Amino acid sequence: MFESARGVVNRRSGVTNAGSSTAAVSGGDGAFYGRESFNPWLILFHIVLLQFCFYISYSILLFTLNRMGGIQSSVVEQMFQPVLLTFSTIPGWFTICSFVLCSIGPYLTALVFFIRRAKKCLDYTVTLYIIHFVACTSYSGRIPTHWAWWFVIILTATIVSLSAEFLCLRLFDMREISLNTTQNNSKESSTSNSNAAKPTQASAPDENV
Repeated sequence: MFESARGVVNRRSGVTNAGSSTAAVSGGDGAFYGRESFNPWLILFHIVLLQFCFYISYSILLFTLNRMGGIQSSVVEQMFQPVLLTFSTIPGWFTICSFVLCSIGPYLTALVFFIRRAKKCLDYTVTLYIIHFVACTSYSGRIPTHWAWWFVIILTATIVSLSAEFLCLRLFDMREISLNTTQNNSKESSTSNSNAAKPTQASAPDENV
């Protein structure tokens, strides 16, 4: 009777340990890397940092292409005047190339390096282009209606967000999921071995009695 009672207790403890380890892997809220607290100051810092990286790289690339092509246009005018982002002029092509290159180069690198979460890449990318939309509207005094501007913005935002999600998933998220799964599997195996050893050790005194 005592041996059967011990077996029931051990089976229940094994189920409890397995459930707790599963909850540890899932993080309690469906995220394999655990629960993250909401930090508005950190989010604001990331937005400002990414915006800074985008505009610095955008202006440097645009200035370099203008100097190479002998264009004397204002860099600020090309960056924030939507009608100048066009396929019909050489300065317009320089603006498009600079915008695309800084988005898929320095900005994408900064996004992956600082954010490191696939599920957050779309939010920060959309925030970047919304701020750029507001800046262009404020500078030009009207909402951008040129089709080339919207085409480049939507295409670049799609490429950046998908690429950032893929890179974050491969470089950071999957690595943490694999690490957590390995740790919890080792804990489960050690717990199962200890539970299996307890009835064997306790059965010796019962046989002597």
